[in-house]
Amino acid sequence: MFRLLDLSPELFVQIVDFLPHVDILNIALVCKSVNRITIPQQCREFTSSRVHQRGFKKFLNYIIKYPERAKYFKKVCLRPWCTVDALCPHDWHAEYFDPRPTQPSEMEYISFCNAASTCGLIQQVHPYKFTSYIMEKGAAMFSGELDADTPWHGFIYSEDLETPEVPFDDRFCQNLLAGLDDAPALLILSLLPNIQELLIQAAPSDRKALPFKIPQHGFKYLKHFTAQPENTGTEWALGYFNEVHQAPNLMSLEVKSACSFWPWSDVGEEPETLCSIGLSPNTSNVHRLVLHDCALGVDDLKSILNASPLLESFFFQSDVEPLSNIAPAPTPEILIELLRPHKDRLEELYLSLKSTWASTRPSVHLRSLTDFVHLKSLDTQMGMWHDSSLPDNPSSAYETHLSYRLPPSLRRLVFHSVIGDVTGKDRGPIASLKFRNLITVDREERLPNLQSVVIESDNPAYRKRLRRYRKLDFPPDGTPSPFTYRILRSSWQGTTPTIFDSLYEVHETPSTEWSRSESKYVRLISESRARIQISYRHAHDMERFDPNIFQTEDGIRMVEEERCSPNNGNGLAGSLSISESESERENTNNESVVSDSD
Repeated sequence: MFRLLDLSPELFVQIVDFLPHVDILNIALVCKSVNRITIPQQCREFTSSRVHQRGFKKFLNYIIKYPERAKYFKKVCLRPWCTVDALCPHDWHAEYFDPRPTQPSEMEYISFCNAASTCGLIQQVHPYKFTSYIMEKGAAMFSGELDADTPWHGFIYSEDLETPEVPFDDRFCQNLLAGLDDAPALLILSLLPNIQELLIQAAPSDRKALPFKIPQHGFKYLKHFTAQPENTGTEWALGYFNEVHQAPNLMSLEVKSACSFWPWSDVGEEPETLCSIGLSPNTSNVHRLVLHDCALGVDDLKSILNASPLLESFFFQSDVEPLSNIAPAPTPEILIELLRPHKDRLEELYLSLKSTWASTRPSVHLRSLTDFVHLKSLDTQMGMWHDSSLPDNPSSAYETHLSYRLPPSLRRLVFHSVIGDVTGKDRGPIASLKFRNLITVDREERLPNLQSVVIESDNPAYRKRLRRYRKLDFPPDGTPSPFTYRILRSSWQGTTPTIFDSLYEVHETPSTEWSRSESKYVRLISESRARIQISYRHAHDMERFDPNIFQTEDGIRMVEEERCSPNNGNGLAGSLSISESESERENTNNESVVSDSD
């Protein structure tokens, strides 16, 4: 009988490369030899534990003990960690948890500081017994020695110096000594030189956060960077990750809820503090830029676009009104002017601005995109276009026709609406004529490459009127046409997919944990994640239940079974089960690497 263990180590490792990470961890339990040859695969990715659990200490101890394994980590996901807010009495809710973090031992503190010094993160190491003002202030506010309304973030690390004026090394050591995770998070990124994909699910919303210092290795292998806040809708300053934008091999930058300023964060502070991106022109190699639900001003958008000469895909969605007088929001026409330098390279464009619907000034609307000669996919709101209410007929000026304002290279065209879209009886027939001409005579003459038109509306009567044109999908001779025409409800959230369509909510991210009852690693998922909105490359007007998720007997925890079909080349399927509780399992047979929840 054929056995995988009979294969040569080289061939066995190539097969293991196709397995999900949780299955690799289980295979490593077979015997010492399998564990030894699969160490690079076991160390392929790291996902931190949930906030207020074990933090980063165990993983840091592992990397410091086996420094030669740091080079194997290619994917890192940092979920919300314990920050200085954990010591702030303003945010203390004793009925939920004890916010006071655990201080490291003297041996751990010295070990972490020496590692930070060796990799160039800090230059000066403070002794373990030095006075930490952050701990003294937190204790004083907890005990009532300081007034409850005392501002917390203004003077965290020093009694005399405001937070930005305190040297980075001092702030790093104080943060580490207080048992917070800001410093360990930066240390982890500094110790892993070959990160290719980085996901940060705790983008800081406070301007006093420990600065994101670029590691010595400069993220030279980083290709995909994704950042989002801990809580949905929480704003954070995109300028915090300025230096990451300029990683030499960064191809994809995707952020959510970023803005041009630091939001209000403490008693008596100004509500907004500008945090400029300030990138130099032509300093980024980003090809795909996703700004999801972002509140960025014109200057910051100009800076980031001018810094990305190789841009091919741009996604910008903003559901906020103009930011403020310090960072005015862009209009559709301004956005196109900012994108004009990329007209010879841009292939995919998605624009969605809620504030557009409130504006009646013709100067802010889109007029023409014909000079974007390589544009293949376009997704916009109908109301963003100038003269969108005028019908396309022989008596109207040709420059008002949609087909005369779109590039001939276009293959996929999407018009979607937002709350407040006017599609009543007085507007429906006009818009219908506009789309009818677009998909018939004008399409064949002006848009020969157009393969798909998708229209999204919240008006049932309007959708019914537009569906009459579906018969135009077929030529008069009855032969099938490659052209498709779809009508969707507005309840479907967009038709251009991004990573945030399928990304787990921060507190619902699956975790790989050891199951004591089954003696294996399992991938756990919360019950609230039972229904997942699937992201489709083509538009679908529905929400499906994920067949890979099933409910447990107690109805509290879910297990995500990572099945692998023979057609996708992913190899064997993992047999997963419920984990009764977390355990700090010590492997008696071998030195197994830590799981992504350790």
